[in-house]
Amino acid sequence: MLVCICAAPAVIWAEDLSPESINSLLQAGDVASVDRAIDSIRGVLSERPEIARGQIRSWADALRGLKRFDAAADLTTTGVTEFAADIGSIESLLQLRIRILLEAGRPKDALRTAKSLFNVSRMETTAMAIRQVAECLNAVSGGNDAPVEQFRQEQLAGATPPPEATSRPTTTAVAASARSSILGQIHPDADSYKIAIRQLDPRSYLFPAAHVPDLLAVGNLLLVSDRADEALAAFTQAGKIARVDQMLAANEGIARAIKAQDGTIGRANAWVRRISPRAP
Repeated sequence: MLVCICAAPAVIWAEDLSPESINSLLQAGDVASVDRAIDSIRGVLSERPEIARGQIRSWADALRGLKRFDAAADLTTTGVTEFAADIGSIESLLQLRIRILLEAGRPKDALRTAKSLFNVSRMETTAMAIRQVAECLNAVSGGNDAPVEQFRQEQLAGATPPPEATSRPTTTAVAASARSSILGQIHPDADSYKIAIRQLDPRSYLFPAAHVPDLLAVGNLLLVSDRADEALAAFTQAGKIARVDQMLAANEGIARAIKAQDGTIGRANAWVRRISPRAP
C-alpha cells in the first residue's frame, strides 16, 4: 500500500516511515537509498513526529557522515523546534549543526549558528559556546587572528560585571563598553523559527494564556533567533507565574537572555548572584 506524504516530494512506502527502515536506508549509503531515507524522514516528521523526535539527532549525524549536508543542517533546525523546551538537546543540535556547516564549507553560516548557541546556552556551558564562536571566527577569517583575539579580549573584559550591575544587578541593558562588538555584528537565521515561535507562544492565542512551559520554550527559540529582548520578556513573565519547581528554569532563562543582550557574561553573572546569594 502506498501512502502519499505532503511534506515529501515523492510517494513513500508506508513501511519506510519506521525508524528501523530509515536507519537501514541510511546504512545502505547509496544515493537512491539515502534519497529515499530523506523523503521518509520528512514523511515521519509530518505523520508520526512523536516517533521521529528521538531519532532526529542521529539521523542528522548520519546524513552528515554521508555528506548530505543540506538535509542534515535542515534536520537540526527541525530538531531545535521539536526540542524547544529542552536546553541540553538544543545545545547538542546546534553543536552538530556547526560541525555540519563547517564540513560543508559554509563557515559564515556556522558562525551564525555559533552565535545562536552562545545566546541559548546554559550559564555552565557558556565556555563551550565561546570556544565554538572562536573556532567559527577563525574559519571565517581565514587564519587572521585579529577577530579571534578581539573576541577573546571582549569576553575577558565582559566577565567582570559593570559597576552598575555590581552595586544593583539589573535586567536593564548596559553601556556598549560592556558588550561584545564581535557578537553584535553576527546575525543568526531568525526566519526558520518564526512559525514555531508563533505557534508555541501562549500569549498569541485567541484567549491568551500564561503557561510557563510554553513561555520557557518560546524564550529559548527567541534566543536562538537572536531576539534577546523578547526572550527576556518571555522569561520574566514566566518567572512571575512560575511554581516553586519552575522558578529555577525561569531565572536561568532571564540570565541567559541578559547574556545574549550583552554578548558577555558579567551582567548575567551579577543577576545570578543577586537571586542566588550562594552562587560562586
